[in-house]
Amino acid sequence: MRLNAPADAPPSVHKLVKRIVEADKEARTTPLRLQDYATAADLPPAADWRAGLVYVTSITMVAVSDGTNWRRLDKGATL
Repeated sequence: MRLNAPADAPPSVHKLVKRIVEADKEARTTPLRLQDYATAADLPPAADWRAGLVYVTSITMVAVSDGTNWRRLDKGATL
């Protein structure tokens, strides 16, 4: 990510920009960690998390919200 503060910006802005760039680099080079839930009953409303990904520990499965239901990624079945 290229992000530059104006040359005349205060030192605090330059420091903030540097931290943002470093955080972006770390986020792009480490595994994505999903929010996990113990069971499907613990999942938040699918409508609130359209296109969201979660990990359901009881079935060792990643699920995605289609905006109506949470669906298992392996079979597409609703949870």
